[in-house]
Amino acid sequence: MKDIHHSSIIHYVNDIVAMERDIVNAVRTQLEDDRVRDHPQLHSLFLEIAVNGDYRAEVFEKLIAQEGGSLGGAIKEGIAAVAGVMAGLYGITRQHPLSHMVRDNTVAMNVASTSYSMLLTLALATNHKRCEELALSALNSCPKLVRQLTDVLPYVVLEEISGDAPAPNMMAAEQANDLIQRSWKQHEPV
Repeated sequence: MKDIHHSSIIHYVNDIVAMERDIVNAVRTQLEDDRVRDHPQLHSLFLEIAVNGDYRAEVFEKLIAQEGGSLGGAIKEGIAAVAGVMAGLYGITRQHPLSHMVRDNTVAMNVASTSYSMLLTLALATNHKRCEELALSALNSCPKLVRQLTDVLPYVVLEEISGDAPAPNMMAAEQANDLIQRSWKQHEPV
């Protein structure tokens, strides 16, 4: 039985590494965009995603090595599995408005959260304490980024259309943010 669980851990962790590398590569490309550089809040959030993703990928690569696995062929499987989801988000050849970058990164952080939830469950089920610690730590970093990206999105959308005629409702970002927060809060446990 241990071999089956060991193989599952290696497979899941390879998927995680592939996902993190895909996200980091896309976000690093976004960080080179002048519009992102000129928007300090977005630049800071995107940089946090990239730096933390690099760190997590390295930590999980070390875990794979400690488990006697390799990143060779298994990482290709992981990349193929994650690529379908991520490819639609990060079309490097097309020019995204900033709002689409924020949206794509929000979705990517949700994908990461789901992936870490799966890994955490597997680690708990197989009593793999180190993997459990790493998965929980990684999972804990995702909601904050999703929340911050969601909070900034209405302001980015408003900035993008602020030069259009007729003039947009300049309170729309505040109103949208309030409605978004209310939407999330109505689903919080009492």
